[in-house]
Amino acid sequence: YSTDSAQLRTDDGATVVDVKEGQVTVTAATVTVNATNVTLSGSSTVTISNGTHIDGHVFLSHEHTGVLAGGAVTGGVNPLGP
Repeated sequence: YSTDSAQLRTDDGATVVDVKEGQVTVTAATVTVNATNVTLSGSSTVTISNGTHIDGHVFLSHEHTGVLAGGAVTGGVNPLGP
């Protein structure tokens, strides 16, 4: 429980939305955002782990086609995993 923020909690305390000036923290096993558009902006680090998929392809195990030395632009993605 907090003395410096507003909190919304489940009865077991496992899921929490904590709101204070300039900051919102969500603690949950799963967070779902349903929106037509989602914009994330800021100057910080984003950490994504545990089998991240982008457009149905495993993010960490992929290659690019048309890779050339120097400052050339690569070709498309060749997914290596499901």
